[in-house]
Amino acid sequence: MNLTKKQILKPVCKTTVCFLDETGVLNRPEDRFFGLGIIKTGRPEALYNPIQYLRDKSGFYDEVKWKNLSNKNYSIIMEILKIFIKNVEAKFAAVLLDKHHLDFQTYFANNFWKVYESFTVLLLHGNIGKNENLVVLADYYPSPKDNRFEQNIKRRVNRILGRKAVVTVCRLNSKTNDLLQLADLLLGAAAYELKLKHKLIDSPSKIKAKALEKIKRMLEIKDFTKSPRNRKVNVLLFEGNKKPQIMGHTTNT
Repeated sequence: MNLTKKQILKPVCKTTVCFLDETGVLNRPEDRFFGLGIIKTGRPEALYNPIQYLRDKSGFYDEVKWKNLSNKNYSIIMEILKIFIKNVEAKFAAVLLDKHHLDFQTYFANNFWKVYESFTVLLLHGNIGKNENLVVLADYYPSPKDNRFEQNIKRRVNRILGRKAVVTVCRLNSKTNDLLQLADLLLGAAAYELKLKHKLIDSPSKIKAKALEKIKRMLEIKDFTKSPRNRKVNVLLFEGNKKPQIMGHTTNT
């Protein structure tokens, strides 16, 4: 087959999978912080298979979630996290929202699903490469019967980028997926540090404080609340008192 010069020079898009989880409830006043986080990788099996092997070897089948972290499961959860750290390709990205700095009524008419969608778009757009397509697997989040979250995310990101960047979006139960749980673990650690900073936790957990410091050392960051960014992490703390636009922290790889 003879290819034209245009076809030869056209960049090949790689497909990457994003495992999307959330923390906090948007319409619950006592939850000051809301966050969305992703584990992003082009080879999910390179994470999933070693984690499953470790689970089978250890006989550990509990969910790997921040809220479940305890003295009993600390060591095995840190071993699972090491699998992610050692995987050169896999990355963690998140956007954290301080709800005191966003007027939901003015900009979203208190439609919390529009807020959820907007920050999902912000997170995905800020972490997609120029020649990259995304498959998004999101934790199932209860929604109205007529909600079109999957279609809206695809449409909005693709419209902004002017191409078919998001291939598909599908919601899953995180109980069935280790990589959604891993996203929950890292996102939970980030949100926990925000809560500690603002003195929102009356009796901080010693094991979670230990885990938080360990996770930051493993990720080579100093503070989740300072919007850290390196080869492994891209976290944005959104504090603007305006409707979120697609802004900052965009990767080009």
